[in-house]
Amino acid sequence: MKNKLLNMKNFNFAILFFAFTFGAIAEGKIVKDKRSPIQKVMVSEYKFLDGNTLNCTISSEGPYCDYRKTSSSGLEWPKGSGKKPVFTAGIWLAGVHRPSKVVRMSNMDYTPEFQPGPLFATFNTTTNDDVAPRERASDTKYRLYKINKKDTTGTTGNVDYAEWPGDLGAPFVDVNGNGAWDKGIDKPKFYGDQQIWCVYNDVNIAKHNALSVTNPMGVEIQTLYFVFNQPGALGNMMFMKWKIINKSDADYDSVFIGMWSDPDLGDANDDLPGVDTNLSLGFLYNGDNDDGPTPGYGTKPPAVGFDFFQGPKVPSPNDSALFDGKWRKDYKNLPASSYVVYANGTFPQLLDPPDGTPNYAGIAYGYLNGQAGTIRQYITDPLTGKIVKFFFSGDPVAGTGHLPANFPLGSFAPQDVRIMINAGPFTLAKQDTQEIVGSIILAQGADRLGSVTLLKQVDLIAQQAFNDNFNVPSAPPLPNVKVSELPDKFVFDWTENIAQTESYNYRGYTFQGYNLYQGETQNGPWKKLFTYDKVDGVKIIEDYQVDPVTGNSYITPVAYGDDTGLKYYFIAEKDYLTTTPLVQGKKYYFAFTTYAFNSIPNARDLGIPLVLENAKEVISGSVGKNYLTPLSVPIGMDIPTKIGQLVTVDREGDDAVTVPILSPLALSGKSYRVTFNGTGTNITGWNLLRFSTNKSAIGFASIDTLIKNSADFSGSDLLKPTDGFISKVTNPAIGVRTDVQSPKGYSYTPSYNLWYAGAGGGGLEAFGGGVTYPGTKNFNAKGTKITSDEIKKIEIRFNKNQTQKAFRFAGNLKKNAFTVNPLADSSFIPFVKKVDVGYVYQDRVDVPFTVWEVDPLDGNSTPRQLHVAFLEWNDSLYAKGVLPKKYLGRGNIDGKWSPTNYDDGAKEFLYVFATSYNVNDTNIYRQSRKLPLDPTKTVDLLNEQDSLDIYYIMQVKLKSTPPFAASDGDVFTILPNYRLNATRQYNFTTTKATIGDKELMKTQLGKISVYPNPYFAHNKAEANPLQRFIRINHLPSSAKIRVFTLAGELVKTINYDSNIPNSTPGSTAQWDLRNENGLPVASGMYFIHVEIEGVGTKVLKLAIIQPEERPGRI
Repeated sequence: MKNKLLNMKNFNFAILFFAFTFGAIAEGKIVKDKRSPIQKVMVSEYKFLDGNTLNCTISSEGPYCDYRKTSSSGLEWPKGSGKKPVFTAGIWLAGVHRPSKVVRMSNMDYTPEFQPGPLFATFNTTTNDDVAPRERASDTKYRLYKINKKDTTGTTGNVDYAEWPGDLGAPFVDVNGNGAWDKGIDKPKFYGDQQIWCVYNDVNIAKHNALSVTNPMGVEIQTLYFVFNQPGALGNMMFMKWKIINKSDADYDSVFIGMWSDPDLGDANDDLPGVDTNLSLGFLYNGDNDDGPTPGYGTKPPAVGFDFFQGPKVPSPNDSALFDGKWRKDYKNLPASSYVVYANGTFPQLLDPPDGTPNYAGIAYGYLNGQAGTIRQYITDPLTGKIVKFFFSGDPVAGTGHLPANFPLGSFAPQDVRIMINAGPFTLAKQDTQEIVGSIILAQGADRLGSVTLLKQVDLIAQQAFNDNFNVPSAPPLPNVKVSELPDKFVFDWTENIAQTESYNYRGYTFQGYNLYQGETQNGPWKKLFTYDKVDGVKIIEDYQVDPVTGNSYITPVAYGDDTGLKYYFIAEKDYLTTTPLVQGKKYYFAFTTYAFNSIPNARDLGIPLVLENAKEVISGSVGKNYLTPLSVPIGMDIPTKIGQLVTVDREGDDAVTVPILSPLALSGKSYRVTFNGTGTNITGWNLLRFSTNKSAIGFASIDTLIKNSADFSGSDLLKPTDGFISKVTNPAIGVRTDVQSPKGYSYTPSYNLWYAGAGGGGLEAFGGGVTYPGTKNFNAKGTKITSDEIKKIEIRFNKNQTQKAFRFAGNLKKNAFTVNPLADSSFIPFVKKVDVGYVYQDRVDVPFTVWEVDPLDGNSTPRQLHVAFLEWNDSLYAKGVLPKKYLGRGNIDGKWSPTNYDDGAKEFLYVFATSYNVNDTNIYRQSRKLPLDPTKTVDLLNEQDSLDIYYIMQVKLKSTPPFAASDGDVFTILPNYRLNATRQYNFTTTKATIGDKELMKTQLGKISVYPNPYFAHNKAEANPLQRFIRINHLPSSAKIRVFTLAGELVKTINYDSNIPNSTPGSTAQWDLRNENGLPVASGMYFIHVEIEGVGTKVLKLAIIQPEERPGRI
């Protein structure tokens, strides 16, 4: 095994997280003319390894980057770009069959010699019988198993994870430690964030006759492909781990294994090969800095590398070899033994082995040995006389060593090549197992040679991952991001699986926050829309990054937190790249990531990256689309609610629980209840319950607890959404609702009759400072017997003919026990019954209103009349004419409740009590409550306030000059804040959107439309002028669309089905303005006939002016 342990002091590991810049999306590649494969004997299954920036085709027959699935190069990079660096790849295995001394091969060329499935019996190399019958090889058990780390959450429903074949050799975590696979107990072992496992064998003689024309070796190969979903270097590579088991009855000598590939770096005809022997890295780079348009890479062609990390183990005393993640004594891993290149046409010594001929095996075995395979001879360096087993081992950046220009066989021009890096010889004894590990690595620098430099730096990262047995710290796992595509907005919700995300803690890294990006394409460039991070003082994080041009490191911000707190939803209301409204039918690309922070002291100086962030994965829209598009509301759909609208809660006027709608399409139509934990008003937490059926006479059924014992009473936007809404629970402030609350703490009906205002000097909660609940001791520094959870909604009903008795008090009559304040006016004398300190009881008088408790929420179901009192004030300290003038008329003792229009409203305080009104109860607020009780003493409303059951105190002033003029029937209402109580419940039901209602469709056929109409050379939703289209909008899930000329000639038929993955945007069909033969239609008028089964038809007219025929075109 090569020794390439990374020196962290000399190499900045931060390159691991450097995000490379990719080119623009373009068209797919035309398949180059490879040799036609023979008809396959077995049906191969294909899956895509696409868990990072690579999109690689994997075959159950062994090849990877397999062109047979895509009909073009089998590896795309960056994913979704249409650019292809590798046509196909596989392993070659060959050795000398010891009994016969004849070479046998098992190769993956353009035609593989393998078939799916394991070998359960020993292969007889004399009879060469197929011990893996075809019918078993096609068994679904012997398929490709593709799993992702997020499958561990149990929410993905991935059958490959559930049926992981640990019994067939797939790697697993032995949970119970018994050394055997126990389904349901043991778990799949993850090497990367996504991986594909398969098993195949080489004993199908027909496949060998089609390629190497040798007998099978009798090997079973178990292969694991895996990738890391990270930004930067690790996100631009894939790893392969092959376990090769000799299940034959014979030993093999002089065995070689090769990592073979036909790399086509964009344009296949301008590539050059190279190898770095110190890194065991074979690579391909461009011959110039112009790789051409897609599928080429333009003026910044990348380099692709094939690294040979772990070779076969062979006996070697006092050494150690790595095998199955463990070190084995007295063995060593063979390093790469050769790197060969061949191509068709340039050199007759280096040609493709001819399939299905006796010459194939000899030529292929020669290449595995490091020879010029066609002539089966080693190449010799004419200057040194030494054998050259590593072709092109010079440094193309420095321009030194063996380069294509000074190849011993002659100048090697840029061309389409095949490359292979080999290891051997070794012995593969019967029942012996060997393990090989390799990788494909991609890097893109500023130019072709810059890409080579960067590739070698990136390879050190890959090597370090291997040295760490792939225990690579990764970003926190992604939660499940749900998105609602609305007509003019996108709503993102990532509350699902956040517990696993936010509990992440690994090797010094802890979860830090969330990011959302918008990209110009599915590969970027990206604009960050937000960072929601923990409130912990960690904000902007700076770390080393690598300049792709110079290779030098520099410090720059890598994360942009600001202690905003974690949020779990986002509403995208526009295109943030253009700041314009979202356009229906246009594709938008968003990516969501999590990131972690490493708080180990001096981590940056030790070369440890401070931040781990997921690679940017495009969020899929409806029906598996890899983009989002605003909803064109289909007929048959009704969305009765809007974002931000409040769901009606059954406690009207009580906003301790508010339910704003976040996503109208996610509403379930079910019923919910908020309950509380604790005792009385001592609330410790709240719960959100969901019921499977709506509320009925018998209550609810089937309860789900969605939120349990939450202690968040902030009511903030940081709360987690549920079922399309947010439950905001607050414990309101004590007392009357303030003027800034909605609804506020008072109302007057009718509002235009309001004849008084809160007195400015009061400084109280509501009504401009004129109404208070005195429980907070904010009035005369005294409280009340009534607790904050007991106050109720009350009404003061004005009517001169419907009055009630009020207890009248007077104040400022006596300064202290020894000094009497003179009356300010002689007219006060008849109304002063008693003189004392404090607020002195005088008598009971009529007031022109009645006061009622009207609170069905926490009070009586029917209104309850309440006792009241009021205070009159002796203004003797401020005689008439004495400044300041504002106090003139402040006090007026006249035996009536008669506030004035001065600042303090004459201090005519109105008291509302909790006791039910009884006209005959004359003593309840007359007799003093002070101990010892004395029937002759009267209440002091000031100093005995604490002992009285006061709901509210009101201090008002007239809006105009006295007297007040309330109209009969006017009502003044005081609304309290309802303090939470453990016995209280809040119930509500959401309204579900109607979808797919055929009766509704029949009434909405007129909504179906075509856009743009006319089509005047352009559609603003078109991303490419060569990809023209119009949209038929507001369609249901399926429809048959036919386009006719005015003459009735059928031009195009479109069978629209929005349930087909990767179909056109939901509720919208697209027509590319081409006929059935794929030719552009002429300008003119067309009929579009839309037929909806079971509903009816709609005929549209469309005018088309093609750009070639538009007026004014030159």
